[in-house]
Amino acid sequence: MRTLITGIARSGTSALYFKLRDALPETTWCLFEPRHIDAAHLYRHPDVLAKVIIGPPADFDYEPYRGFDPKIMIVRDPRDNLVSRLSMIRAGRRRLAKMRRRLQPSSMR
Repeated sequence: MRTLITGIARSGTSALYFKLRDALPETTWCLFEPRHIDAAHLYRHPDVLAKVIIGPPADFDYEPYRGFDPKIMIVRDPRDNLVSRLSMIRAGRRRLAKMRRRLQPSSMR
């Protein structure tokens, strides 16, 4: 079986990939976000699990994965994605401010 998992970044594709990888036979060829792949290599193996991030077509060749079945596409509500990204930015800013305070000489505090 050749299984394809795809979706945009931060949509849960990695979690599904690792769950499936752990459940599949050890002989399964597992590909985690490959940049380039030779289609001939994909079809030499009877069992393949591939996780691909959807992005601009110029950045990635999706053609080798056409023969995969099943194809699983995870779709995340754009509003949920926005809230998640904004909260990560906010948390990142707090961590950065905390690191800056640690790096300041004690006389400047």
